[in-house]
Amino acid sequence: MSEINNDFFQRVSHIPFHGIGLSVDVYTPDVFDLTDQLTQHGLSYGYLEVFKAGQSAIDEVRFRRPTVLLEYHADGLWVTQPDWTDVYPYEQELRTAVAHLSSMSCFWINQECATKQIGGHSFGTYLPPLLLESSACMTASNVELVQRYLDEYFGENTSHAPLFLLETPPLTYFVLGNIGYAEFFRMIADRCACGFVLDIGHIWTVYRYTGAWEKQTLEQFLEKFLNKFPMERVVQIHIAGLDCHHAVPYEVRGHACLPNWIDAHHAPIPSGLFEMLEHVLSHPQMSNVKGLAMEVDTKGIELIVQEYAWLRGQFETWEQQERRKQQSVFESRPQIEPFAHRTDSPACGTDKYLVHQYEDYVRLMTCLEKDDVVVLDIDNIYDIRELNSYRRYYLPHEISEWGGQLQDMFPRTFRTLEGSGLEMKGFLDYWYGHPQRVCEPYDFFLLKIHYFVEYIQAIYPSGADQVSQEAIELRNSYVLSCQLN
Repeated sequence: MSEINNDFFQRVSHIPFHGIGLSVDVYTPDVFDLTDQLTQHGLSYGYLEVFKAGQSAIDEVRFRRPTVLLEYHADGLWVTQPDWTDVYPYEQELRTAVAHLSSMSCFWINQECATKQIGGHSFGTYLPPLLLESSACMTASNVELVQRYLDEYFGENTSHAPLFLLETPPLTYFVLGNIGYAEFFRMIADRCACGFVLDIGHIWTVYRYTGAWEKQTLEQFLEKFLNKFPMERVVQIHIAGLDCHHAVPYEVRGHACLPNWIDAHHAPIPSGLFEMLEHVLSHPQMSNVKGLAMEVDTKGIELIVQEYAWLRGQFETWEQQERRKQQSVFESRPQIEPFAHRTDSPACGTDKYLVHQYEDYVRLMTCLEKDDVVVLDIDNIYDIRELNSYRRYYLPHEISEWGGQLQDMFPRTFRTLEGSGLEMKGFLDYWYGHPQRVCEPYDFFLLKIHYFVEYIQAIYPSGADQVSQEAIELRNSYVLSCQLN
């Protein structure tokens, strides 16, 4: 067994089996209302994986649910980015993460293998990494950096440090790169001792937006995919809804075309995903799974209760069998001396060429023109119309709508500038055309406020004072709304 695999298996052996649980947001829906409803319906949950929130909210979850196993879904740890430690406040994000992990007493920390910030540009949803060998190598190097940070904070004994997990990211209409999606994660597994979260819906989007559906049945695709993916490293499984985005028109390309579904946690879970889940749970190489979580952030509580009851009923036998099997292994595991952590990273270094590739990646997505865009080849995009759906419909909607309508956020500014020709297209062009050094931890709502203030100050100076005052009020209200009483 390689040193890397030995490191992983040693770490994962200290994690007890969690069973079936939920991946939740603290605020939407309210996590306490949700868990109270589950209890009233007689639905137990093995654990909660809590998405990043304010420290006081995280503390409140632990205080009010003192006996529940809690795990942590991070955000802002952009390990897929080759310049992560150079241009992002990564140390501040790591300090926040360990504070949350300490408060909740977690066994793992999960971060999407994706980013919402590239080359000074910010987005609202996750963008998958470039599927390149150099990108996999750089990601593994950054993952090792995070794990070492956790080890140093929580102590030398690996049983005390949460295990870093990378989650398979969704495809929102397209992906770029010259290696396969599953192969990308195998390359990461060969280079660092992390675990993985296998998201069933995200894998469906791979089937859809790589064009695999035109050549294989879903069953054939899934079998080949799982045989290539490092299943022995899967620690958690996610399942969530899929849906068509209402801002993206659906073009019928024949009766056999699959719907333009994307990751949508508010939406119902398609029945086909439960069939995929059955196939995944029966895979012979999946020997280290610790939890199965239904992702329910932004979903209505009534629908959550209905779907979670079905999930528990369908997979309760699997949970009982896996719990018995893992409990006997967990209790009989030998005492292992603290692992002698490697202090060296994979031999990648700072790949300047990869930095340029990511810069062109973001230019391609945002339609920003540049004469010397040569490092990215888009011939491997399954359908250029899918990429155009992202650029022309999804991305503008994301910036103009997410977090609130700008006219509702800044009503006095819009009244002040009434008749000035203020329009949203100008703001979108400004957002795309003004990349900025990232100085603060990622928060899309605060970024939206920041960009709009800059836009008004630059384009409509007569509204500068008004927009600045409203921005202060918005930020103050936002801070208060993020606190749980």
